[in-house]
Amino acid sequence: MNAPAHKPVSWWKPTGAHSEAELDRMLLGPAILQSLIRPECVLDGDYARELAETKRFVERWRADADFRETLKQNAAATSRLHLFRFDPEELRPIWDVSQQPLNISPRLERFRYWLFEKIWRREQTRLKYCEPEDPRHRRWRERQMRRLSGELGARSHESIVHAPVAIELSEGCSVGCWFCGVSAKKKGGDFRYEGTSIALWQDVLQVLKAKIGETASSSFLYWASDPLDNPDYEKFALDFSKVLGRFPQTTTAIAHRDVERTRRLLNTSMAHGCRINRFSILSLGQFNRVMESFSPLELLHCEIVSQNLESNQQQSSAGRALNHERLEKSAIRKGADPLAWEAAPGTIACVSGFLLNMVTRSLRLITPCPADARWPDGYRVLDSGRFENGRDLEQEMERMMSHHMRLEPERNHPQRFRKGLGFSVIEEGFVLSGKGTRSEFNAAPKAAEALRFLGGSLCAGSLSLNELTVEIEARFGLSSEWTKRQLQSCFDGGFLDDEPVGDEDSLSAEIAHHD
Repeated sequence: MNAPAHKPVSWWKPTGAHSEAELDRMLLGPAILQSLIRPECVLDGDYARELAETKRFVERWRADADFRETLKQNAAATSRLHLFRFDPEELRPIWDVSQQPLNISPRLERFRYWLFEKIWRREQTRLKYCEPEDPRHRRWRERQMRRLSGELGARSHESIVHAPVAIELSEGCSVGCWFCGVSAKKKGGDFRYEGTSIALWQDVLQVLKAKIGETASSSFLYWASDPLDNPDYEKFALDFSKVLGRFPQTTTAIAHRDVERTRRLLNTSMAHGCRINRFSILSLGQFNRVMESFSPLELLHCEIVSQNLESNQQQSSAGRALNHERLEKSAIRKGADPLAWEAAPGTIACVSGFLLNMVTRSLRLITPCPADARWPDGYRVLDSGRFENGRDLEQEMERMMSHHMRLEPERNHPQRFRKGLGFSVIEEGFVLSGKGTRSEFNAAPKAAEALRFLGGSLCAGSLSLNELTVEIEARFGLSSEWTKRQLQSCFDGGFLDDEPVGDEDSLSAEIAHHD
């Protein structure tokens, strides 16, 4: 297999999701590939061990600046020093972008195929396994996905799955990362698996199953918290698996604190249907300890997210990292443009749905957004409430869904395009542009002027749907149904502004007053 000369330096990385049919066709190619994700099994132990060793090499390359540098000077000696038993030339396109060979090694091709499968699985999770059954939640989530794609750009947005629920089993976090994208507070109490808490937990799971459906199994048990902070995390996760059908995915920054506990967790999670777990690495010393404690095969289905100073991976500009001087220094060290990074705020939030905290018995309706002064943690809070039992939770979820997850635009409130959209007039109507996106709204010649007027009115944002129907009928003789259809198209596409008015505190006060 030859590498085309016009490919960018990161050509070996997958750039998008393949269809399952395409992946199957690749299996029949000359590289002798195997699937280790569809289904989740190891058909050939030698194949899996080779892939795991390749993965570990790439993880070392990402995390360790000295390793990256010495590879260029003496690849064979450096590789042997770190106990890699294969020729690093097989992976040269990864670690030496200046000399891309024409022939791609089978080892690299197998690694690329595994990455393709992982991205396919993530895309399936986003489009299928996280889709709520309730049409209100489903269509609201779809609108948030379209909105965020235009705000972040498709390339950044494709990694966000928009899970339906996240549940915190602790209050705060013991780790205290300077770059925490959701600004986790200092560690407080834990929700323990004992007494009446067990019954409450069972009730919560049943409510989620009823309100979300089968895809509630794609939820996870952490947010601004580390799951392993809670001594009973595994017990809660096993109940989650029994009720919802799959052990939740775990992301932890303290996998090294109790290695045997972590090892048991990895084994248990995979045995109960978990697709993948993640270790967040905060220092090179922690990385080395994790590598020493777990074999490559044990971590084949565990992503290593290197957040340490020596890593070539950049933190997201959200939460504590937003406008933090260490983010700029980190960007410079890693060769990024800090001004460009600052101009494109990010998010690590990945839920368009409900955020529960079992310690405080709180419930919030949230959705990701680019971090900014109003939403520095990279997600909007649309509503908040409390619960003491399963019945409370069900009622609060229903109230939030009824109020926020409408199937059509409100009739009596001013309608406007969301901020950040570019608007331009064309002969057939108008064009809306976002970050790497462009959407045309066209009408027949007799209605084009009315469509341009509608677009201009939505830019001004002063007229309600009812007022727009009256105005367009009077000016252009078009029926109210025509106007409603055009506005519905803008609404479904995520182009209309649905950002909550006021800050979270005033929103909570308004809710309490309404109740």
